Amino acid sequence: MLHRSLLALAFCLGQVVLAQSPVNPLQQEILAYRLTLPRANSLITATREMTVHVLSQPDFQVRILRVMQMSPADQRAELEKDAKSMAILKAHNLTPQEYQVGVPALRMALAAAQGTTGTSVIASPTNIAFAREHLATLKPRADSVEAMIFGKPPGR
Repeated sequence: MLHRSLLALAFCLGQVVLAQSPVNPLQQEILAYRLTLPRANSLITATREMTVHVLSQPDFQVRILRVMQMSPADQRAELEKDAKSMAILKAHNLTPQEYQVGVPALRMALAAAQGTTGTSVIASPTNIAFAREHLATLKPRADSVEAMIFGKPPGR
């Protein structure tokens, strides 16, 4: 079950492996992405719906493993081929690019706002300040999505 959850998390949250060396293009996009409350709310809600959609697929584990081995551009193309995923993004006024960059930008800004540091946390000072300002609102919502994936109560 944990294996399933980790794979689902990687796919649903638009996670890609970020090199710990100099800033790569995706890291640059994450740093340049500017969070707003409407965007953050859209990203969280879309992530919740994407999680439900991905976990409902009978071959989700195979799909997730395949997607995890793709480049960010290929991941985006895969997302664009999935009509249900595109409908979810459209319903929340998100493009595949914005989802792919916005989700990790939000997650890392929230992590940094809570004191998490390290080379795996890429967040602009503006987004960290935004996350600190809205932590009480956004963290429970983001935690509830993770609870869906990991099957644990929010906040633990």
